[in-house]
Amino acid sequence: MTIEPNIPPNLAAAPEPWLTGRRKLLISVAVVALAMFYFAFQSFQGAAQYFYSVQELQAQGEALADETLRIRGKLLQESFERAPGTGTGEFILVDDNGDHLQVSHAGAVPSLFFNPHSEIILQGTYDPSGVFTTKGDPLIKCPTKFQELDEPGEQPADYEADYDV
Repeated sequence: MTIEPNIPPNLAAAPEPWLTGRRKLLISVAVVALAMFYFAFQSFQGAAQYFYSVQELQAQGEALADETLRIRGKLLQESFERAPGTGTGEFILVDDNGDHLQVSHAGAVPSLFFNPHSEIILQGTYDPSGVFTTKGDPLIKCPTKFQELDEPGEQPADYEADYDV
């Protein structure tokens, strides 16, 4: 005679584990996708920094003090002065409205910096006393390279060559 154990029918089959292979895969894919989204958002947020004009910077003044920000404008011609032996230059940046900003820059400047048509973009901090101190090299945008000419081979009226042809 064989004796069969009395196992209730609901306990006969082992319960299925919560983390099956398919669920593990779906959770892993979701975690990776969220991490990629987070890193992409952080990198684009840093790259999409706003450029202030001189007028906007001066209007907000103390609210932007000691924040790293970007500013754009043009060099006020003949305003660039470099202190002998220090490598620090000071100049005045002007925006389209004619507002002026005193700038202190330590380091070299490219030759296009002195072009009257070049737009200068600087990154640095604004002191409530009214001086913008740069961090890093200036970025120069020169629109004269992209002006349309009336006749092929013609130079813009305000073009100044650095060499004789």
